[in-house]
Amino acid sequence: VPDSDKNDIDKAVSAAKTAYKDWHIMSAGDRRDLMRELATKSRENSKKLAKTISMEMGKPLPEALDEIDTIADFLEYYGELSRDEVGRIVAPVEMKTMSLVRYESVGVVGCIIPWNYPLALMGWKLAPALAAGNTVVMKPSEITPLTAVAIQNITNQVMAEHETRGIFNLLVGNGPSIGQTLVDDKRIPLISFTGSISTGRKVSKQVATRLGRTILELGGNNAIIVTQDADIDLTVKAVLFGSVGTAGQRCTTTRRLIVH
Repeated sequence: VPDSDKNDIDKAVSAAKTAYKDWHIMSAGDRRDLMRELATKSRENSKKLAKTISMEMGKPLPEALDEIDTIADFLEYYGELSRDEVGRIVAPVEMKTMSLVRYESVGVVGCIIPWNYPLALMGWKLAPALAAGNTVVMKPSEITPLTAVAIQNITNQVMAEHETRGIFNLLVGNGPSIGQTLVDDKRIPLISFTGSISTGRKVSKQVATRLGRTILELGGNNAIIVTQDADIDLTVKAVLFGSVGTAGQRCTTTRRLIVH
């Protein structure tokens, strides 16, 4: 899979920025319809997508199939939610006035996806961004580019059917080159990053220097606390699954035991 270069990055961000002009003023119902269609197409291609995930990063097929359900569920959920979350009325600060709060989209959202959940984590970022009227530029892990290309192709079909383009854009490459360029791009007001704490610190600092915003989901040091009256048989099963059940390939993997 060829890496994207600086010209590709500029094209992708420009396409997203251009698409945003129409996408964010489109009715919530129309955005919902496109997202629902994308969910349907994802489910129709679930077996192919799941096989691609398993082939690329080794996840068992049943868990890979769960990822397809996750991205489809989120697209449907946020598509419907977008029709309700429009704003609120707050207490006025002066006589004979009314204060209204209107939620606005931010523009282009840059999403950096890890390898362990290549579609589920994409769905968690993609769905709320699209529902709120934003367009996205996705940077998957260099370990799982084929999965990202596969979902991009499905998205292209749906966008064509709805006579739109550029709301979902894909860049393939490693973090130090492609990811770094996205983080530094002033045309992207919001970066959503999932990954290590060390990289998250760098992303937060670099985006802040240009007064951008970040959403960070970083690695943890998760513990299971075993109390004095714990069911030991149940505890052993929980510890086993939490630490090795997914081969340590998720951010909630158990790494510590705190035992009474």
